[in-house]
Amino acid sequence: MIEVFGRKVFTTLEELVDPRHTALVLIDIQNDFCSPGGLMDELGNDLSMMRRMIPSVRRVLEASREAGVLPIYIQNSWLPAHKAASGSWLRFMVVRYGMDPARGCTVEGTWGSEIVSELTPRRDDVVVKKWRSSNPRRATPPFTTTTWWCSRTAWPPTTGISTRPR
Repeated sequence: MIEVFGRKVFTTLEELVDPRHTALVLIDIQNDFCSPGGLMDELGNDLSMMRRMIPSVRRVLEASREAGVLPIYIQNSWLPAHKAASGSWLRFMVVRYGMDPARGCTVEGTWGSEIVSELTPRRDDVVVKKWRSSNPRRATPPFTTTTWWCSRTAWPPTTGISTRPR
């Protein structure tokens, strides 16, 4: 650990990944995005990569839990009648992907919004619902908005997750 501008900063790998302040963040691994019969499948997208990814994520998740790392699921959720979806996002989903506006995507309370069954959260896991989608087409890197929002609402101070010593 070093001190920079009066702040202690983690420097070693052991400090950076210490389970006492580390989380495994799983973003949008939901039926509408990853499962046969979900929205992306209905729209004709190839889900083979998603299906191959799930066993690997499961192994990482199990190893993380064994090491004492807190799993935090980020769950994309649309309110019924698209109450939280912006007009530009609805336009993107309809024009770019061909989504039926009446169906929606990851609508709260539907099978499509659930985390895939192979990675179901446990009772002590943290599930953070996000009402706006991550948009990898923006100028910012993918999931930047999700990570920024969730880092300020889900972990510090309630979980002890931190990027720097306290």
